[in-house]
Amino acid sequence: MKKVAIILFSLLFTISFSKSVFSKGYKLFVCNYYVSYNLAKDNCSGANSFYKIYFENRNANFNSRDECMQEMKETINSPIMSQMFPEGNGTDAASWILDCDNLWKF
Repeated sequence: MKKVAIILFSLLFTISFSKSVFSKGYKLFVCNYYVSYNLAKDNCSGANSFYKIYFENRNANFNSRDECMQEMKETINSPIMSQMFPEGNGTDAASWILDCDNLWKF
């Protein structure tokens, strides 16, 4: 009986630990268009970098991309966002892209 309890406890611990460590939610990020597409050539598909910045906020980890995109719509309309990350014309270093993914590392 003790062995069964130990095995069951170990299994439950492993499942809960793996979910917390390996499952990642979606985060909102800004990515510099010019650097990503022209210099790094990763089309904003990489992880954290000096040109791809993930937001840390109260809703940092969304369960789905749709939930994250909803937050993006609210965030993008704030006045401070347009000052910090101007849209530019899409070809210069002042152009920033907002999107959501689960590729973040930290």
